Amino acid sequence: MRFLPLVLKNLRRNTRRTALTMGSIAVSLFLFTALLNVMATMDRIEHRSDGSLRIAVHHKMSLAFTMPEAYRQKLERVPGIVAVCPFTWYGGVFRDPKNMFTTLSVDESTFQKVWGDMFEFQPGEWERFEKTRTGAIVGKSTCEKFGWKVGDKITLTGTVSPVNLEFEICAIPVRDFDPRSLLFHRKYLEEALGNPGVVSNFWCRIERAELIPSIMQQVDQMFANSQWETLAETEKSFANNFMSMMGNIKVMVGGIGMIVMLTIMLVAANSVAMSVRERTTEVAVLKAIGFRPSHVLAFILGESTLIAFIGGLAGTLSAYAMLSSHAFTSKLGPMGALFLARPDVVALGLAVAVLVGAAAGLVPAMNAARLRIVDALRQVA
Repeated sequence: MRFLPLVLKNLRRNTRRTALTMGSIAVSLFLFTALLNVMATMDRIEHRSDGSLRIAVHHKMSLAFTMPEAYRQKLERVPGIVAVCPFTWYGGVFRDPKNMFTTLSVDESTFQKVWGDMFEFQPGEWERFEKTRTGAIVGKSTCEKFGWKVGDKITLTGTVSPVNLEFEICAIPVRDFDPRSLLFHRKYLEEALGNPGVVSNFWCRIERAELIPSIMQQVDQMFANSQWETLAETEKSFANNFMSMMGNIKVMVGGIGMIVMLTIMLVAANSVAMSVRERTTEVAVLKAIGFRPSHVLAFILGESTLIAFIGGLAGTLSAYAMLSSHAFTSKLGPMGALFLARPDVVALGLAVAVLVGAAAGLVPAMNAARLRIVDALRQVA
């Protein structure tokens, strides 16, 4: 701490270079922190389903293909399956195409049996939803975004299912799997479409975890060689496959993160090296008046670390503010529901900035500490 006034004075020596260096580090740490949060979110999506007793049954070719509703009766007869809840993707839009969020029609008679552990409602709200033909369960984030409340009536334009529907908001869950979603009665959608009898996927609740592998195999064998072959998978596998549709993002994000770290180090090292070269005479004078090599090493390392810390603080806090905003997460679709700006990730980003800043200043600081007074004065002469 005793060298702090000297370090601060040296930072003001060339304010333009110091500001540009801090700015470069801030931008790099902004990207680095954002990338770390993306990876943390992907891990959360992968692991939140650990231990789940749910399996998803969908078309073998793709999630985009539908299946006959009649499959439900066959699934319900499989030993070990407690309940079956069909889901149909609606793809609703509110007024503007930009206002698209997760909209699914579900079977209210079995929804709680399959997904009840993921939802918590205010007293009376679920019962109101069950009794209301046009009722809808709307996530808290979506209600806050549009200013909706229980009792409001809204109209959505269908994209996947080409029909406009009017809904009455009956419930806003205290807790759910996607606070940006809207769930409504499947019968309502079927009536509006002319009862096509198709389903996007079935979610099945299994009696015990040890039965899951055999039940999935039995389900796929039951519909093998049919026009609508199925793929049964665990909830975790379903989430992983959904993420894999976006490509191998983890590898890409990790690679970009390494490049960002290298960029920070190069920027900080270049700035400190230039600063030390300009102060060769001052280093010689400091040594002449009694400063030890360890003292020179300390204040130059301190300068490099402080630059990285200030730049890193600006970058990580900016990233945290952006990732915490609803305006940002609302654009991520279903993934946005699980996207959290984690303080521990921000702290890690800041720690990386400090370590990289210290590493970048190590070589210039050691060179300055080893510099002999006579050699420094000869260079100036």
